[in-house]
Amino acid sequence: MKITLATPLALHTLAAMAGGKLILHNVSDERIITRICTDSREADGDTLFCAIRGERVDGHSYMGKAAELGGTAFLCERVPDPLPAASCACIV
Repeated sequence: MKITLATPLALHTLAAMAGGKLILHNVSDERIITRICTDSREADGDTLFCAIRGERVDGHSYMGKAAELGGTAFLCERVPDPLPAASCACIV
């Protein structure tokens, strides 16, 4: 599922709204996010991929795939090791 935000938001704003810590690696906290998705196949440069852990599937396992498709912003429970992309931001 991919949702377009009514108002594009900067990563630092999304982190504050989520009550999370913003971890940056070669990305500015001013980077604008226009969409949010839960499917790694829909990730791209201005979409926040939400790595949801469910009963059968853990979205954290798909962060690398999302990065391969251009995703650089992630909402996750933990920062993966290694990072999913050379330039990425994680809201934990």
